[in-house]
Parts: sequence; C-alpha cells; structure tokens
Amino acid sequence: MLRIYTIIAILGIIGTMGVTDSMVTYASSDDDDDDENNRDPLNEACYRSGFNDAEQSKPYNQTAFSQCGVNDRAYYEGFISGCIVGQGMEYFACNQIAK
Repeated sequence: MLRIYTIIAILGIIGTMGVTDSMVTYASSDDDDDDENNRDPLNEACYRSGFNDAEQSKPYNQTAFSQCGVNDRAYYEGFISGCIVGQGMEYFACNQIAK
C-alpha cells in the first residue's frame, strides 16, 4: 500500500513540473510585443497619465483616452496598472472602473 502512495506522489510531482514548465514557457513569450511602440514618448505619456489617474483614485478619463490616438491602449493599460498598485484592487474590479 505504501508503494502505491509513493508512486502516486512521484507521478503527481512529475506532472506538476510539466505543467509549471509549460506555464513559464508561455508566460515568458515576447513574440508579439511591439518594441518600437514601447519606446514612443506619446505611448509612455499616455500610460503614465492613466497610471497616475488610477493611483490617485481619479476617475477614468475618457478624454485622455481619446487623445492618445494610436496609443489608445496605453492610457487604459496604465489606468489598470495604477488601479492595481495604488488602490490594491484586482484586475476585474479595475476594469469595471475603466468602463
């Protein structure tokens, strides 16, 4: 009986290692990042504006979001990040505020 539990435990550990390895592999993928856009000063300004608004518990600023033009996701992503960091809320709650 002890042998069966030992085998089950070993298989569980091996299975967990395989799943963890896959998760780390996918999480570290950087294929779809647009490095050119990340260095854009307007992109940084929009992100920082959204981050600061949310961190200081200001409401989502639709005007600032619209003024970001091609970088429209930068304000939104900054706002979500600032909400999580500044207000300690989870992503889904912050996303509701941003709507």
